[in-house]
Amino acid sequence: MSGLRLVYITRVVIPSRAAQAHQISCMGKAFRRALGDQFELVSGLATDSAPDYHRSLLFSAASSGLRHLATCLEAALFAFRRFRPIIYTRDIIVAFLTVATNGTAIYEAHKEPIGVVPRLCLQFLRTSSRFKLVTISEALKSFYVDKWLIPPRNIIAVHDGVFSEEYDDIANLDKASLRMQLELPPDGLVIVHTGSLYPGRGGELFEVLLTFRPDIRFVQVGGETADIEKWRQYYHERNLNNIIFINRQARNMVIRYQCAADILFYMITPETPTYWCCSPLKLFEYMASGTPILAARIGSVCEILDDTNAFCFDPSDIGTLKSALQILVNNPQSAKDRAQKAALEAHNEYSWFARSKRIIDFISNSKEN
Repeated sequence: MSGLRLVYITRVVIPSRAAQAHQISCMGKAFRRALGDQFELVSGLATDSAPDYHRSLLFSAASSGLRHLATCLEAALFAFRRFRPIIYTRDIIVAFLTVATNGTAIYEAHKEPIGVVPRLCLQFLRTSSRFKLVTISEALKSFYVDKWLIPPRNIIAVHDGVFSEEYDDIANLDKASLRMQLELPPDGLVIVHTGSLYPGRGGELFEVLLTFRPDIRFVQVGGETADIEKWRQYYHERNLNNIIFINRQARNMVIRYQCAADILFYMITPETPTYWCCSPLKLFEYMASGTPILAARIGSVCEILDDTNAFCFDPSDIGTLKSALQILVNNPQSAKDRAQKAALEAHNEYSWFARSKRIIDFISNSKEN
């Protein structure tokens, strides 16, 4: 990719447990592999153990407001470089400052612009040939094209991804051995959900699974302490004791729980504000695990999952959840086939490396045109 120098600027503290920090860190690794020393990541609080392409912002350990000021300063200072890089960012104000000083900015959007300042920035940017937009779903791309009149040639939709190789060794381990290591029930049908339990997520749907048949063992891994206690009490009051709550785990342990499951459960409801345009990191992790997926299929999830790679249901219709689960448990070969297809797609279509290549090709082609 000669001639393309890319700098990713973010106020986000990296490393941290936030999903945004993880997503940006993964993209940094993928961009570095593709661009070599022509890529740099600038963020809050890069540690001494950070890779050589990752450096800290000024005020990197300060408040979010000061870190935001530092990202804006970084963007402005690049205007004085003899060989000015392209700026990649998830911050619309950084994109605005870059373009306003005659630079080129790639803005990665994960939702619609919220607030007066972001909308004003986008109004300025939308017709500039030096502004390009990456969205995380086709639904979000359509929103920006239709509502904000972004020229289609200046926008690309690319879903998030996963480093599927992180799953290769663990996915091949015997499930019984994994469960023994994790102290999970050795028998019964083990259904696992990993991740948050915030309001609107659909934690009440666990009840359908817990009452489906007596040998169900449901394992919830992660979430905030308050949310865990809320749902623990919720199911205790209903005398449902076949659910296990496990506190937040390191990423390598989450992978083990996902691979130890008989079924991975994914839920989302229309109460989640971004259900229509999201690209959930968890979905690609589930796919990479090679474990059959039982998933709510609404909004932009429809762009990723269907009845060839998962067992899907409508979260507003409990009957469809029961039916999908019944089909899954009654058809083990179909479950295996769909899980294998999902794993192959995670490796080929939804890897972070494939994502970075598509974005780099988009930027390169835009420069040529």
